[in-house]
Amino acid sequence: DQIWDARTKTQIESMDSYLDASDIVVIGETHYIPAIAAVQAQIVNHVSREAATTLGWEFLNTIDLALVDTVEAQLKAGTMNEAQALKALFPTSTATPVEYSALIATAASANVDLIPTNLTRTQKSPITAGGMTAADPKLVPPGFELGSDAYYERFLEAMGVFDHSHAMDNYFASQSITDDVMAFELLKTTAAKKVLVTGSFHGDYKQGVVERLQARDAQSRVLYVKVVQMSDYTREEFQEQMVHPKYGPIADIIYLVDEDLSPAIGTKVKPQIAK
Repeated sequence: DQIWDARTKTQIESMDSYLDASDIVVIGETHYIPAIAAVQAQIVNHVSREAATTLGWEFLNTIDLALVDTVEAQLKAGTMNEAQALKALFPTSTATPVEYSALIATAASANVDLIPTNLTRTQKSPITAGGMTAADPKLVPPGFELGSDAYYERFLEAMGVFDHSHAMDNYFASQSITDDVMAFELLKTTAAKKVLVTGSFHGDYKQGVVERLQARDAQSRVLYVKVVQMSDYTREEFQEQMVHPKYGPIADIIYLVDEDLSPAIGTKVKPQIAK
């Protein structure tokens, strides 16, 4: 594994001091990669060692808060293991996301409070179809704002669209409410430390959810850690991506898992837009 400070393009031995100096850690991931989830677990375990920690997860919806609390209580009591917990949390999934066993295991700690942070697709579908004017007002966080212009530009690029349209505006509104709900729900908690696990598109270049966290709580120190597989990049691609000429550093810290960076082009992973 390799750890890089993306702001200075330098490799570092450990990110522990960065974690210790932060109040909120946002972890951007490629979904369903066990090695990435293992790094997430390491981060949560380190952060929660000294202080009460809230763990927010994009995959969990606020409508399921009672279920999340019940599963967490059973994990802490030792009456449910990680596989059972994941199956209980995702009862309608065709396949239990066992890739996250290491992450969900951290919720067994007395110092970790697992919370849901997202809206369901059904709750967001009116926004996707009709924009924010179609949103259920009860689901819109107070002080809601759409993502920045730079974030919208990057969103359009990821969608393969280069012109504004009502349809893209609506999709971006759905993306933006995902970010702001995650930020709002995380900041509602009073734990000294907070960790959020989300798809990397939501946090890259410290846009999206990172922007909303900083806007809602300017006093908290937010660290964005992007965890990726080495095989997803060539060495040249990785160096180029660390600092974008327009958007700046892609993260504060980049954690690379797997083997040495491949000299050949690796598998390209499609950016993860709002779930």
